[in-house]
Amino acid sequence: MADFGFLLGDWAIICHGDTWLNNLLFKYNEKTNEPESVIVVDYQMCRETCPTMDLAYFIYSGSGASTRLRQSIVDDLLQTYYDTFMEVCNALNCEPLPGFSFGALKYRLHRMTLFGATMCVILAPIMLLKSEDAKDLDKDEDSGDIGDMIKGVTDLVYSEGGEIFKQRMSEFTTELYEMGVL
Repeated sequence: MADFGFLLGDWAIICHGDTWLNNLLFKYNEKTNEPESVIVVDYQMCRETCPTMDLAYFIYSGSGASTRLRQSIVDDLLQTYYDTFMEVCNALNCEPLPGFSFGALKYRLHRMTLFGATMCVILAPIMLLKSEDAKDLDKDEDSGDIGDMIKGVTDLVYSEGGEIFKQRMSEFTTELYEMGVL
């Protein structure tokens, strides 16, 4: 089991805890159809931890994204996060986290990659499921045990959409190996 204890202490803040795409609401510009703002919803899993846990969860839970796409945006995403964090600290007239720098953020994210990989493996079957195969839990009165539902989703992805899943997991495993995580 990975030890994430090094992340607590000097960088411990209140984090969302479930930062995947389904918990983001985007507002789009009516003329350009480009996103102009985003808010995070569903705070039922908030906890005190390092912000890189939420970042790793977000970056790697988007399992539908190819390795090439993820690698092409991660530095820009981290820079945006860092800049925004610093702007908020300045606006609130408070000190940032001890030793908070772009390099430290990137280093801690790398250390949290194993957690992100775990979330990728768990959420990939859900993210890659065809919309017509998804259960409507509001309408399905016999939804059963959560374990049974996850097994059903996983079985569908492995049988019907298995090639995409296998390709993404193969790319991801190679990425983790090249990063020195595995």
